[in-house]
Amino acid sequence: WAKFTTSCGLVGTHTGISRLHIKMAFVWSQMAMIDEDGDEDRANSITFVEYLEALAFLADVLSPPTVEELRAIQGLGDDSYMAANPWFKWYHQAMHDHNSGEKVVSVRRPSGELDAPKTRPLREKLEVLMEIVLNELLERYPHCTTEKELTKYLNSLAKAHTPKD
Repeated sequence: WAKFTTSCGLVGTHTGISRLHIKMAFVWSQMAMIDEDGDEDRANSITFVEYLEALAFLADVLSPPTVEELRAIQGLGDDSYMAANPWFKWYHQAMHDHNSGEKVVSVRRPSGELDAPKTRPLREKLEVLMEIVLNELLERYPHCTTEKELTKYLNSLAKAHTPKD
């Protein structure tokens, strides 16, 4: 979980998601068990449903700006790819600026705080989070040019790393 979220560029000042948020998402998404003692595998893994819950938690923490807010901060450009993926463009540029030591303009919304009232539907936030993850993975694996190819490749990786019973 931590490796996945870090490799997708979700952790850092550009997103407002910290390693602590990643840990909280992992732990808080796990369903309670009657007897948790002695089940180390269970303590170090999450089910698919818990994974979805953890993603929703991170989307809420991310609390991305609206397209209008992005336009006010920085032009989205005329490039159709960037215009179709405005959040990825913004966060990717912010991550690059952060990694090169430049000051990053924060677009963190007050509703991204854990105890703050939420102002937008979770669905909208999840769509942005998934746009960032998908596009970051497509950049990381350039031999995959479509979502379908990326899915096939990631499934092959998962099968290769799944222990045989």
